[in-house]
Amino acid sequence: MLTIEDLHTSYNGIEVLHGITLEVKNGEKVALLGANGAGKTTTLASIVGIAKEKKGKITFNTHDITHLETHDAIKSGIVLIPEGRHIFTKLTVEENISIGGFIASKHHNNLPENMEKIYELFPVLKDRNKQMAGTLSGGEQQMLAIARGLMGNPKLMLLDEPSLGLSPLMVTKIFKIIDEINNMGVSILIVEQNVNIALDFTDTAYVLELGYISLSGLSNQIKEDERIKTAYLGM
Repeated sequence: MLTIEDLHTSYNGIEVLHGITLEVKNGEKVALLGANGAGKTTTLASIVGIAKEKKGKITFNTHDITHLETHDAIKSGIVLIPEGRHIFTKLTVEENISIGGFIASKHHNNLPENMEKIYELFPVLKDRNKQMAGTLSGGEQQMLAIARGLMGNPKLMLLDEPSLGLSPLMVTKIFKIIDEINNMGVSILIVEQNVNIALDFTDTAYVLELGYISLSGLSNQIKEDERIKTAYLGM
């Protein structure tokens, strides 16, 4: 579904990614792991066209999207759930969700139908649909960010640190929801600091170190790698 080949991405002329290569297969859950500053968020920003200074090739469903604008990337079926959620705090829950369907609804008149599907997946948001988004708990805001992204009918969902700042119980709920989304046919590429959870959750994983892919393979095998145990799992 998604292939990144020899991707170099820079900010203000300073290279952050140094020729990384990875892929996400149709229906797969893939983790992108690494320490702060490794280039994980830059990778996601490159895919959706937020990061502009880049060379290499990004292919999505056989189409070259390397230099696609962000709104066109969304139209193609890619959605990014950013770190920190970035919801519109002074709009209601329902208004936030509706904004997520703006581009899709311009091409297909299915906003009410999609909204109902969202509320089936997130009943707590239905109960709070008229509530200001800024008054939600951290976990509910994360649900809202995911719900907003789903309104675009994505084929690939990119998630940047979905567990950040959440309680262990809420993290479990969020990952259960992401798993349900994957079962609906949406492929997942997830950046996650909680390496243990990420490796248990995904099929395949890539480890980024200072802009290079240092390790890749099946998640359950990477979890047993001594370097990963030492660096990330405290073993």
